[in-house]
Amino acid sequence: MSDDTERRTLRGELTWYLVLTFGGTWALAALAATRGGLSAFPVLPLAMLLPMTAAFIVQRFVVKQRLRAALGFRVGQLRYWLVAPLALLLLWAVAFAVSYLVHPVAYQAWPGIAANVARLKNVPSTPFGVRGTLAAAYLITAIVAPLLNLPIFLGEEVGWRAFMTPRLVALYGRPGLLLGGAIWGVWHTPFIFMGLNYPQHPALGHLVWIPFCIAFGIILQTVYVRGGSVVPAALCHGITNQIAALTMGIVIVDSRFNDLVDGPAGVVALVTLIVPAVYCYRTFPLGAQIAIPPVGRDRVQAVAC
Repeated sequence: MSDDTERRTLRGELTWYLVLTFGGTWALAALAATRGGLSAFPVLPLAMLLPMTAAFIVQRFVVKQRLRAALGFRVGQLRYWLVAPLALLLLWAVAFAVSYLVHPVAYQAWPGIAANVARLKNVPSTPFGVRGTLAAAYLITAIVAPLLNLPIFLGEEVGWRAFMTPRLVALYGRPGLLLGGAIWGVWHTPFIFMGLNYPQHPALGHLVWIPFCIAFGIILQTVYVRGGSVVPAALCHGITNQIAALTMGIVIVDSRFNDLVDGPAGVVALVTLIVPAVYCYRTFPLGAQIAIPPVGRDRVQAVAC
């Protein structure tokens, strides 16, 4: 098959994937909007499963290729299952620390933190007082919560990292990473307008959110490719969401919080991501990119490396 044929095939697969993912997600968002918004029913977990569902459908009925290996369901490099999430934890600790230095009035003093810790549910009491309970909450959130919610985070990572972005990279090289992150960011648009991440600035929030998704997407794509499995990327995504939610609930003063600047999706977090994202972009292993089998009969039998 010619290169032009291969490129047309990849574009066709991407078109099917994007139509199914965006169509299903935005229809779900429209339903949520008529029923009270994000809190009406678990619209976000359902939406997070749609990219994987779309990838399964396209992989099975359009690509006609085996699902498991082609979509990253492999063990890969086991060290990435631990090292990558720990690196993300360190990165978010730095982001919140810098955010505190930039805008300290948005953060609780210790009495406020202690009061919020006392209201936490499903956290076992410890003999070490409030600080022990706080440490237990972070341990549970960093270890147990991402594992329990792994299917939800796989829902996004299988679609964006294992199906879509490898095809964009095959078509456009490293700039495909930028395009993949931008598409991922735009996918969130209906939920952002319903109050996700930037309830104070739902329109302006996109000016931060889309670059944020580009930077974070490059990091997650690097974890996926170097780890040889979609699971470490899903764990990184899960730890990010869970730790961010816990920290926001414990240390933030709502009345002083600026969603464009503070927290895990503000300008400070974006700036924190830029350095590792640029490094990952420049060193991204194009030769090790999860293989997309060639067009033709061999594609049915091919297995991604």
